[in-house]
Amino acid sequence: MSNKPIFYDSDVLICFLEIDEQKILKKLFSKVIVPEIVYVELNRKNSPQNVKDNLKVLIGEGFVEIEKIEFATPEYYDYTCMIEGYWTNDQPIGFGEAATIALAIKHFWYCS
Repeated sequence: MSNKPIFYDSDVLICFLEIDEQKILKKLFSKVIVPEIVYVELNRKNSPQNVKDNLKVLIGEGFVEIEKIEFATPEYYDYTCMIEGYWTNDQPIGFGEAATIALAIKHFWYCS
């Protein structure tokens, strides 16, 4: 198991939660960090109930942490640049993907 946290967008995380295989994540990682925007996506009205339930359990166990991107921080700047397409030749990145990447960059610099 890696002692470093892993960062997930909704597309990847939902795959594990939908089929009740979050134990795979626990074997591989010490913690999963999810941007607040991804948490909101996973808890929408039309999200499968087992996804919401499994996520709630993982949060309660402290395995999944929800992290907010604060306004006017370096990660907010990175996030904004990605969703506006400044980093990808005018091809915007989705909100969840951009938030996940911005937080991973933030934590990479703190861990290095």
